[in-house]
Amino acid sequence: MLWISAILMVGLGLRLYHLGAPSFWFDEVGTLHQAGLSLRELVAASVADNHPPLYAFLLGLWLPSEPSETLVRVPSAILGVCSLPLLYRIGALLFSREIGLFASGLLAISPGHIWYSQEARSYSLLVLLTIVSTYSLASALRQDGTRDWVAYTAASVSGVYTHYLSASVLLFQSAFATFYYLKCQIRPSRKLLLALCSIAVLGLPAALHVGHLLRRSPWQLDWVAGQVPEVGLLQLVLLGGQFGLGPYWPPPMAMIIGVPLFTILFVAGIWRLVTPAHTTSRAPLAPPMSGWLCLFWLVIPVLLLLVVSQVKPIWQFRYALVSLPAFLLVVAQGLASIRMRGLKILVTGGLLVASLLSIQKNYREPHKPDWRAVALSIKSEFQNGDLILLDPPASRHQSPLGFYIQRAGTRQDYPILWLSPEQRRDLSATLPRALEPWQRLWLVVYDGPHAEVPGPAHRVLSGRHRRMREQQFYQLRLILYDLRGWAGVATT
Repeated sequence: MLWISAILMVGLGLRLYHLGAPSFWFDEVGTLHQAGLSLRELVAASVADNHPPLYAFLLGLWLPSEPSETLVRVPSAILGVCSLPLLYRIGALLFSREIGLFASGLLAISPGHIWYSQEARSYSLLVLLTIVSTYSLASALRQDGTRDWVAYTAASVSGVYTHYLSASVLLFQSAFATFYYLKCQIRPSRKLLLALCSIAVLGLPAALHVGHLLRRSPWQLDWVAGQVPEVGLLQLVLLGGQFGLGPYWPPPMAMIIGVPLFTILFVAGIWRLVTPAHTTSRAPLAPPMSGWLCLFWLVIPVLLLLVVSQVKPIWQFRYALVSLPAFLLVVAQGLASIRMRGLKILVTGGLLVASLLSIQKNYREPHKPDWRAVALSIKSEFQNGDLILLDPPASRHQSPLGFYIQRAGTRQDYPILWLSPEQRRDLSATLPRALEPWQRLWLVVYDGPHAEVPGPAHRVLSGRHRRMREQQFYQLRLILYDLRGWAGVATT
């Protein structure tokens, strides 16, 4: 109990520290907008969106009238911390208390899990529900208790309305249950069939909505395509590195220490899982069934993501996050296999150092556009006759810009130029006419990954008007144009 308490304190501290430092990004602002809607409006908005409503609904129950970045992200951090004792429980249920402790401790310092526990998005809730449903399934297969099957059904349905990729969780659990009954040569439980039917019925609206989205816009996620690499063996290897050291490139020392340790422990853990002689007899599922459950959990969601990415590019770390607990259970198996106490302590210390180095780098270096700083800079020198424009004019980054500008004052105080699709088709003709009533223009240029450089609005303006000043922010550039002056270079 003392170790679990220590793990919880460490996990909570790492998730609350630096929580409000980064600006909101596009998806967070969208979630924040949905959280402020009534239940009826939220359901309607979810029908028009490709994200289910449960997380936004829960966030709306928490939000104060004037939310800050920290307050908005607190629920995700708390949900992330709740996963720690539950991963311990499932590790103890499937293998041993030692493996449960190791897995829970690794999740507490996991850079990837901390990253998504510090976002106002549904991923920390999805991981939590995945652990709950898998624990309930394992317990139900062992005892066939009504309470466990009810818990499994509730967690699975909640997962469906948290993120549609929870389908990969249902797939691996159904595949394992089928494998379990066939391997053990026993008849499936009626309670299992009832649970699956209940999930199918209660999740039917979500399934119909996904079908509607695909029929209406088969390539709705095309914006992801430019960010997703071609999936191959290298990407699978990199995913293992991301499971260990986080979604972004870790510092060199973290790689030197962490990559060999995670690799060796992962291989050792896999060997223990697939070798019956190494499977603990205390596992509640018949050996090596507990190991097979862990492998199904690890492989099938990633495999499904790989298959879907061949048709619709969605290969991103956050979509494979449901397999992170299984990866850590495998690594914990490898760690538990070390017999020498001194070596086990040394290896655990190496994992801790590598993880903390990666976490520190994520704290120190931003990975998202600094919309808040841009809005504050505009506010500090904004004058009557000024206008704000985002470049490119039509972008998914309009929401965070509008959010921070609106938080600084009303839209009448800080007018933003929104161009219609027809106007965007010929900016060289429409943009000068739209700017005629104004004296100065604050052009916010997105310079992040896969950005069009220079942006279309910047190309039009640079040859017509004088740049008065220019500031560089992370992934953003702020240019002030004098709309009454001739073309020229920046003066400051």
